[in-house]
Amino acid sequence: MGKRYKVTKPEEEALDKAIKNVEAEQKAPKYAIVNAAAVNVRQKPDIESASVDILKQDEKVQLGVEKLGESFTYVFYGNDYAKAGYMMSKYLKEVN
Repeated sequence: MGKRYKVTKPEEEALDKAIKNVEAEQKAPKYAIVNAAAVNVRQKPDIESASVDILKQDEKVQLGVEKLGESFTYVFYGNDYAKAGYMMSKYLKEVN
């Protein structure tokens, strides 16, 4: 059997605070701007997929949580970020 460690009240409070910070960070939306003259928004994460829209330089998008490697990022865009699609990640620059 392994050793048991007693956690003190300050340690427990610090751990709870750290967990809450991580949870809040995960829930907070992240944003990016388009860093090319014009970029296709696609139906699927593939350059052969149909383009559903084109975003211009400096347009702001909300980043989705879906991880698609380094090639594509799922984004939300438009009024109230109501539209969605896939963009090539290299054309996005993350902002606060």
